Amino acid sequence: RKTTLAAWLRCLCLVDLSAKVRQSNCLGGLQRLSAEAGGEIASHSGVGTTNYSSNSQCYWQLDVPPGKRVIVWFTYMDLESPNDRVTLYDGLTTSSEIAVVSATDSVGYESPKFVSSANILTVNFYSNSQYVRKGFRLEYKATVSANSSACGPVTFDDASNSSGMIVSHPGYDQHSLYSASMSCSWTLPSVSGKFYQLYVGNVSLGNGDCLSVYQGTASVTGGSSNVNLCGWKAVTGMALQVDGNFIIRFSSNGAYESTGFQIKFELVNYCPDNRNLTNSTGEVVSHSGVGEYYYWNNAQCVWYITAPPGQQVWFWFSYFNLGYNDYVSARNMGESSSTISTLSRGYSPSPSGFQSATRAVSVTFTTNSRDSGLGFRLHYNFTQLYCYGFENVTATKTGSQIRSHYGVGSRYYLNNMSCYWHIRVPVGQRIAFRFTYFNTRTNDRVTVFDGSNGSAVLLSTSGSFNGAIISSANTATVWFNTDSVNRGYGFAVWLQEIDNTANNTCGTISYANSSNVSGVIESHKGYNATSMSAYAPNLACLWTLPKRPGFYIYLFIETYGIGMGDCLKMVTKFFSTAICQGTELLTNDTGELASHSSAGIMGFLINSDCYWVIRVSPSKRVVARFTFFNITSRYESVTLYDGAYGSTVLATLSSSFSDTTRDFITTENVLTFKDDMLCKFTSVCEKYKLITGGSGEISSHQDAGALPYISGVSCKWQFVGKPGIQISANLIYLNLTSNYDSIAFYKGSDDITLVTIRGGASTWPKKFVTLSNILTVVFITGNVAGNNTNGLGFRLQYSVGDSVEPATTSSKQTSSSTARAVVSSPSSPATTKIVSDTSFAPESTTTGKLSQ
Repeated sequence: RKTTLAAWLRCLCLVDLSAKVRQSNCLGGLQRLSAEAGGEIASHSGVGTTNYSSNSQCYWQLDVPPGKRVIVWFTYMDLESPNDRVTLYDGLTTSSEIAVVSATDSVGYESPKFVSSANILTVNFYSNSQYVRKGFRLEYKATVSANSSACGPVTFDDASNSSGMIVSHPGYDQHSLYSASMSCSWTLPSVSGKFYQLYVGNVSLGNGDCLSVYQGTASVTGGSSNVNLCGWKAVTGMALQVDGNFIIRFSSNGAYESTGFQIKFELVNYCPDNRNLTNSTGEVVSHSGVGEYYYWNNAQCVWYITAPPGQQVWFWFSYFNLGYNDYVSARNMGESSSTISTLSRGYSPSPSGFQSATRAVSVTFTTNSRDSGLGFRLHYNFTQLYCYGFENVTATKTGSQIRSHYGVGSRYYLNNMSCYWHIRVPVGQRIAFRFTYFNTRTNDRVTVFDGSNGSAVLLSTSGSFNGAIISSANTATVWFNTDSVNRGYGFAVWLQEIDNTANNTCGTISYANSSNVSGVIESHKGYNATSMSAYAPNLACLWTLPKRPGFYIYLFIETYGIGMGDCLKMVTKFFSTAICQGTELLTNDTGELASHSSAGIMGFLINSDCYWVIRVSPSKRVVARFTFFNITSRYESVTLYDGAYGSTVLATLSSSFSDTTRDFITTENVLTFKDDMLCKFTSVCEKYKLITGGSGEISSHQDAGALPYISGVSCKWQFVGKPGIQISANLIYLNLTSNYDSIAFYKGSDDITLVTIRGGASTWPKKFVTLSNILTVVFITGNVAGNNTNGLGFRLQYSVGDSVEPATTSSKQTSSSTARAVVSSPSSPATTKIVSDTSFAPESTTTGKLSQ
């Protein structure tokens, strides 16, 4: 039913504010305001800071002289959901709504400019009895209808026609109205190698009016997706990228108009303008709008990044999204021109990045005519080039360090390096070297001379090294040279000045307290791991720890360093811990028992088998709860009996048990515990072992084939023979259960994989023969939470010599096969092949072609 505002006047107080008023708040009832000079309506006096009142019902009648129209727009909006709202009516009646603005429009609301069809517009604010918010603010003023239905012009900034503006209608000023029933379209000329950057701003469309920017499918052509804005719509600012085939369309119907739009445009090169980069840090982007707009097809952009002499370029990608067959290529520039990397669709950015071999890099971005992508963002900085020439270093009492290159441990060093460091300390002192990191390839060597270059050699090694050496006098030289093939992560060595005198007295056993159950063994008197005091030559020491009934001894190496030709130098801490023995009777009504005295801190003993019998007062029952439970092997368990041993089993708990809230309750006054710890500890393989001759056997751990290996192990064996010597290996036993566990065979150091065998494999090579003089074997076990089913490991027989078959041991291995590693001479292009000798390992699973 139509209702006029006259009906409201019969029951509401009319407030006539037809005089000029800047702000009118909700006072209840109807307020009549003159919009001729403009003003503001607000839900309450504290808009944006305090909440408006509940149960509000306010009307504002905005009047302008006949022949003019009222225009309003919101400058702030925060209403409670879902019922509070502001309604705009066309005229005096409440049946002709222009728009309803509610809480759904509050967040990030961009208000269009609403216009009445005649000289009166009515505003209604309603809030219910529930929650309230910060309110709204609305501005109003008078306007007039458009006097022309013409479309807006295209204006250029200068004669180059490379930038300019398009507006919705003549006389556009963000306040004047466009006409009803308009139909406009605009295009701009296409320019090869360039696109248009559009800045669409101050958009305000009336009900049913539409603005669109169309250029086809952006993911194919590049640029922005198509845009279509319709209805009461406002956009403060929006940037678009379009090619020369785009079209802008605008239409208005005969309902309500608004103030239109403006579109600034600018021609931009497909490739960014700044492509010669010499700043120490910077950024390369495929195009403007990376990650938001699609780059352009059929483009090729090249950037040149040049560092000062003596420096290199380090670069990485923080964003990478390319289309089909588009790619980014980076090359070293200069005499050593070579490809650093070529990246295409599917590459995942990595913070490790890339490094140049020269001081200048070219980055080329090439796109085809097919699918586009969102581009890439590349960051770079300049770093000091790797060591070069000769450098003097002074070692101090507090220590200093030298490194092979910038980024040791995370970035590769360069090929064909030759670097010297001459180290000096005061006369009468000596120099201690402790390598804290070491990773080089087979033919890249670190040599330490006892004095100047060419003096006696203290150390000459490659691959890996972990130890300490000491000069005989106050000078030493470190030489690092690399070949032209493979690269490693380099080395870091700690240098320290030490006293010339060395202690020739063996270290003692120092007990921590009078119980003599823990302590420290030191290699020599005056040992100090920080100051690196030296032990004397020709030192021979022996330490013996006494046996104690009911205890075992647990040793671990805290610090280890050994000189060339010395057998052992170590610091060992030891703890002894009481173990359970036989059967123990507990008769208190409350108490605690443990598997061993250091439960929760140290491991229990191998092969322990213990009983605890708990007997409480007659007529009582036993309630037991575990406060700590940690066993890891599938061969270990704890059994609870309801009574004496052999009675009904309450529970048998294994490594999967973890519920420390569970109660175990007997039916009588006796509870018996039995633990069965078959194997908690077994010795593990060494982290690195070098084998230079002879024949023998290696294994994953001491009890391979009988007891499971442990998790989190990484061990490497490197077999090195004289040039021309063959190395043969026979995998006589293999049992890996997890896909995270593996044994890998490498030609040379660890740069060319011959074969990797993982847990769960049904076939694998068994015999290996390499024509190279170096074979590397790596054994890794995963550290996966909840993995309690480790396998029994491996056993491998080897022979470093002319014989191609090591001694064999009878072993039943039904799912194995034989393989042969054939490695060609380094002087010609090489391939490596694992050739199956039996049908158990088809060529498709055991043959690999690898470039040397």
